[in-house]
Amino acid sequence: PLPEVNQQLTFFSASPRDPFYLEGFVFCDGSCFNNKEPALARAGWSAIEVDGHGNLLAYIRAPSTGLWPQTPQASEHEAVARILPFLRPSSVLILDCLNVLRGAAEAQAGALNRRQVYAHVYSDFMKFGQAHPGQVLLYKVK
Repeated sequence: PLPEVNQQLTFFSASPRDPFYLEGFVFCDGSCFNNKEPALARAGWSAIEVDGHGNLLAYIRAPSTGLWPQTPQASEHEAVARILPFLRPSSVLILDCLNVLRGAAEAQAGALNRRQVYAHVYSDFMKFGQAHPGQVLLYKVK
């Protein structure tokens, strides 16, 4: 599991949710401002839930923590890792990063590969999948 971090999470929900959750159509993404000086690069991630008409129902977002490289690739993986505790099993998770999708789809292989940089993400996704078999659908867009 990911270590607990003091991270500034921002939550929004169109209707009260206590505790906060995401379900249905959930779009997940990461982003990074790459600076020529790596120490000045800043990344962040978000996940949004929309209804069938594209109306925003809820979101969660945060800057990437210092535990992750400040790169676009790392923020894509961090997004999935950080939303798992808030994701309801019946969700449709929509991603735009093929590496994250492959990692999630092949979670067991990725989690067991010690050379895999994001093995901890795949391990958490594998545990989520084992607890809720066949209940989270993954889609790649773009």
